[in-house]
Amino acid sequence: MSIYSILEPEVAGVIGESSFIDGSTIPQVVRSLEYKFETWFENDLLQAYPCFLVTDRLKKALEKYHGTGYSFDEVFATQSVQFELINPGITLGLFWCFKISGHAGEADFGLSEDGTLVVSANALEILRKFNLSRCTIRTRPFQPKKAI
Repeated sequence: MSIYSILEPEVAGVIGESSFIDGSTIPQVVRSLEYKFETWFENDLLQAYPCFLVTDRLKKALEKYHGTGYSFDEVFATQSVQFELINPGITLGLFWCFKISGHAGEADFGLSEDGTLVVSANALEILRKFNLSRCTIRTRPFQPKKAI
C-alpha cells in the first residue's frame, strides 16, 4: 500500500460560457476551457469541477518531473469585475488546463471515483515547492479499488 494525498485546490473562479466539457463520459472530458477568475490568492494549483489549472511555472516544473497521469492544454483566462475590485494591481500570468488522466492510487496524478485529485508522495514533493496556501491536503495510505 502506497502513501497518496487527496488535494482540494483553491477555487478562484468559475468555468466560463465558452468552455466545452463533454459530460457524456466519466470522468468528464474538457475539450476547451475558459476560466473566469473572481479572486486569486496566487496559488499555483486551482480547480473548478471538473477542471484543474496550473500556473506556467508549475507546468514547467511538472514537465521536468515527467510524472504520470497528466497533460496540459490551453486555457482562456478572464477576469470578472469582482476580481478587479478584490485584487487591484494583481495581474494574472499564464495558466494551463491541467488534464488528469491517471487513476487514483496508481499514477502520480489521478482522479478518484468522485473526481477528487489524488497525488503520489513524489508528486506532492514537487507541488509543495509552490504556493498551495489555499489547498487542503490529506495524506493517507491509499489502496486502489480492484476492477470487477
